[in-house]
Amino acid sequence: MEQFTEEHAKLLLNKEWLAKVDSGKAAPYLLKYHFSPSDLSCFIMVTDTKMVWTEVLNSKILARRWRACNPTSPEHFTKTGDEEAWRERSLELLSKAHTIGGIADLSFEVVDQNILSDLCLELECEAFKWRWEACFLGYRWSSEIISKHLIFPLISLNHLTFSSAEAIGEMPDTDVEKAVDKLGRTARRTIDTHVKNALSKPRVATAIRRMTPCSTSYQT
Repeated sequence: MEQFTEEHAKLLLNKEWLAKVDSGKAAPYLLKYHFSPSDLSCFIMVTDTKMVWTEVLNSKILARRWRACNPTSPEHFTKTGDEEAWRERSLELLSKAHTIGGIADLSFEVVDQNILSDLCLELECEAFKWRWEACFLGYRWSSEIISKHLIFPLISLNHLTFSSAEAIGEMPDTDVEKAVDKLGRTARRTIDTHVKNALSKPRVATAIRRMTPCSTSYQT
């Protein structure tokens, strides 16, 4: 299994969070996915907002996993070109499923852990089945990733929502994008001041205080 690195984490910064719920456990999970058409590899990052799990798959392991999950798939092609073309099609299907529009059509289940992973996810749609066998990154790196990929963006979005003269939901998409990009540039320049300004408004502080007791009911 390939290691998840800082470079992988950086590539995920511009990826959307995909949300799924394990209905059996009533537990929400957030996923980020990236793929590389050049070497037919892909990787995923999963969090329950407390811990982070990842898996990195090269082309060979991707093909092996696909065939294991989908027994009707063709066996390994003798011609390299044919095998590569099949892997490209499989990766394309998998990548389309891991989008905001595609993820909604997938069933999602966290299955019993095994010796190969710390978190095993099974996904299924009409076209194929898939399984992620992700490993825990450790608490320190998990907290860093959750902070960078989730907490700070939500703090900034919260600041935009409460400081905007117009309701965000009623603004044109282009105006929202411009406002987010502008706020992002400001936040990167002076992160300390940005966080202070975002959370020190009385209305924001009160809203967070009122929401905090609600969040304590979330257990995984």
